[in-house]
Amino acid sequence: MEDSTNGQIYAENRRKMWVLFLWMVLGIVSCITTIAALQTVQTSINIEDSKGAIALTSGYVTSVIFGIFCCPLLLKFAGANGSLVISDLSILLYSLSNLSQDLPILVAGAVISGVGRAVFLPAYTILVLEVATNTAKYSDERDERFYVDYYQSRFYAMMESASIIGNLLSYAVLYGYAAGGSSEQSNTTPLTPPGDPYEFCGVNDCQDPTVVDENLDQYQPPDRTSVYILVFVTLLLNVFALFGHAFVYPGLGRYSHKLKEIDNKYREKIGTEKHDRGGKRIDAKIFNQGETNGGFETANEVFYSNDQIDFVDQSKKPTISADKNGTGNLSEFLRTLKETGLFLIKPRAMMLSVSSLHHGMMLGFIFADITRAYVSCTAGVELTGLFAVMFGVLAMPSALLYGKLHFSHKRYIMYAASCALELAIYFLCYFWIPNAEDRWVLLLMFAGFGMVNGIFRQNIIAAYNLHFPENRAIALSMFQVFFTGGIGVQYGLATVMCVREKIFTQVGVLLAGSILFALAEVIRHRKLARQRTKASLEMKTRL
Repeated sequence: MEDSTNGQIYAENRRKMWVLFLWMVLGIVSCITTIAALQTVQTSINIEDSKGAIALTSGYVTSVIFGIFCCPLLLKFAGANGSLVISDLSILLYSLSNLSQDLPILVAGAVISGVGRAVFLPAYTILVLEVATNTAKYSDERDERFYVDYYQSRFYAMMESASIIGNLLSYAVLYGYAAGGSSEQSNTTPLTPPGDPYEFCGVNDCQDPTVVDENLDQYQPPDRTSVYILVFVTLLLNVFALFGHAFVYPGLGRYSHKLKEIDNKYREKIGTEKHDRGGKRIDAKIFNQGETNGGFETANEVFYSNDQIDFVDQSKKPTISADKNGTGNLSEFLRTLKETGLFLIKPRAMMLSVSSLHHGMMLGFIFADITRAYVSCTAGVELTGLFAVMFGVLAMPSALLYGKLHFSHKRYIMYAASCALELAIYFLCYFWIPNAEDRWVLLLMFAGFGMVNGIFRQNIIAAYNLHFPENRAIALSMFQVFFTGGIGVQYGLATVMCVREKIFTQVGVLLAGSILFALAEVIRHRKLARQRTKASLEMKTRL
């Protein structure tokens, strides 16, 4: 138990950590709100000549290329904090590009945002781990594993709120402006010639230019002014995120030492250092030297409380430490590039990459096809945000639930459950016949996908951390590469493939990812068994 004096100081420091965490998350939520608000409707409001899909595809292709060749290096030399600020800036420029309908400008904005997307996930994952491992220093009752689960589950739950806020924002602006405008034209009534008004919705959506031209008012708001208002609001959110991340936490330059300042004040009050105890605490020396290494060197014990990670030689440093004040030279640049390439050809990395690709393709299907072929086509673009809110409403509690549940084989059971639910939703998408009376089915689609997203993302990130504890920075960067690549593939397919065929593609990738995920876990457990046997024999030899 903590004595009263230490307990008060510890509690105060944990509160300070929580405040810094909230500042960081608010900025990240602001950026993702921007993406949710604009990207959810971009394939609809820029449906002519598939401009929206082409722009987003180019952005995700950029993200993949940057993620492979530059992301680990950016984390090394700019650090997690600098990388996060670069992401904020790129997303701000993406928002600005949506003021135009010209394809070159839309593509340029999407390409710039691709840089931010590539580094966004590894940067904020590093920073969340940093807060968690530092918070563990100020508790005698709970270890680092508890705080990793605690902060990550709350982080992902808060992140899912961005989907709710962003979609409500697009709904409020687009629908509110349309309702208050002078136009008497309703965007919820398709203009398809006599016959079934929803003939080309749902699985029959093929982006046929003739059909698109005849039904353009289903997809585009009646007045472009509403789009300008939406972009202006997202720009305000971008500026807030940029300010918070540059000057509050994680901070740049002289603003980037807040964790060290908290630790120094703690030392002044206590007069002692908190040393390692059985591997559950982090040696104070590490924090003096490596406060900026994002927790990757400090979380080599057990990353998730219900799993064992691969054994790590504690005498070896991770291949990329992701320093906040990163320095390096050409040899480090080339070494990191080589290690990234070698990581890509690791058998287990290739197996897990299919699950990452599948998860990205799922999100791409939701926001490229469900929003356009199912919602905009049957209810009008102004209502797209309202339906899409259900995605975040269910993703938040499922993300929290994942962090709170603790039972044997949790990851495997939750992985199987999320895959089964996703498969059921694809069946629903395939067999549902679009009509005005059963639009509540659209809510079920978004709700189901939201639950899958809240569970699956944490699960696959946990898998990368457990499989590659010595290469976490590269592993997370590669997860982001395949994840964003999957989204890009789905937006690209929107220009050449009907929704019916895309559902078959989704099911195929889902099944392939599940099989390879299981195979990777079998290989990992066999490796762990061999390592335990070897360690046991060495111990007996010493005795």
